[in-house]
Amino acid sequence: MFLKRYVGLDIGVSGVKIAYFSKGIGGVKCESLDIIPLKDFGTTDIEYAIREALIFEHLTKIMGSIDLKGRRLVVPLPGDVARVFTVKDVDKNRDGDYTDAVKEASKRFFGGIVPLGVDFFWEIIEDRGDKVDVLGIIYNSEVVERFKIFFSNFTQDFEIEPASISLYNIFNIVNPAKSDRNKLVLHLGVKDVVMAVVSREGDLIYGRTRSDLKAELVDEITLENVGPYLLEVARAFKDSLNLVGYESEGMDGIEIYVSGGPTLSNVLLEAFKVVLRLEVKQINFLVNPPFKLYTGAPTFMAPRFTLAVGAVISRLL
Repeated sequence: MFLKRYVGLDIGVSGVKIAYFSKGIGGVKCESLDIIPLKDFGTTDIEYAIREALIFEHLTKIMGSIDLKGRRLVVPLPGDVARVFTVKDVDKNRDGDYTDAVKEASKRFFGGIVPLGVDFFWEIIEDRGDKVDVLGIIYNSEVVERFKIFFSNFTQDFEIEPASISLYNIFNIVNPAKSDRNKLVLHLGVKDVVMAVVSREGDLIYGRTRSDLKAELVDEITLENVGPYLLEVARAFKDSLNLVGYESEGMDGIEIYVSGGPTLSNVLLEAFKVVLRLEVKQINFLVNPPFKLYTGAPTFMAPRFTLAVGAVISRLL
């Protein structure tokens, strides 16, 4: 008898990754991993609004083939929709509402003025009596609402979360040990890069999805075309550390973990070493999975399903 059943749905530019999980008396089980290609606009340089419309068009065609019966659907937000960050040393207040603190801290990401159409969510991650540390989430409310309306046409049992939280969830499963260095965790896609910055203590201190990076890594992967892209990612990471109040110690004081389809290429992993002069570790939850695996998915495919699995795994373990 299954007590919980979930499906994680990661909407990528090149395909939709689907992870079916359940939890019963025998523990957590990965029932299957599936990918449905989206080839029509994988490498096309299009605006987000057009791309979103294409995503909905393609999803409409495939939603009927996804087994949602008795399952809760969890979808990591695609595109540059949400940011996650830590607000440290907030004065504890009586009403327990820290929306204003999160809103004020978010101004640094927008040049001092919070734009219209942005909403806020917060959660206390540490309570020290008179001070608290708060995990803040800022997101594009209009985009989120459109995705909610879309999925409500197929199921009422669903939730949407920032992709960086899904990435952090699976990272915690694969790499639970604390470290003496900060961690940069990346899920590299054709157009999007999901980023999670993890502190030495293992806490998520910043996360976002970058959809403005020129990550044309599908047609031909060489050190020449990957190098500028990696340097841009590195700069974005270092800027992010400074924005959230963590002093950057240089890239040699950072551990880097990667996942995603393009990271399967030896050229890309070599580029990290050559361009950034750093060793890079791959996130692969199939090497020592904390669940029973009922799927024939080969180990080398695991990085492509990082977000789909990360979206549901924290709800089951």
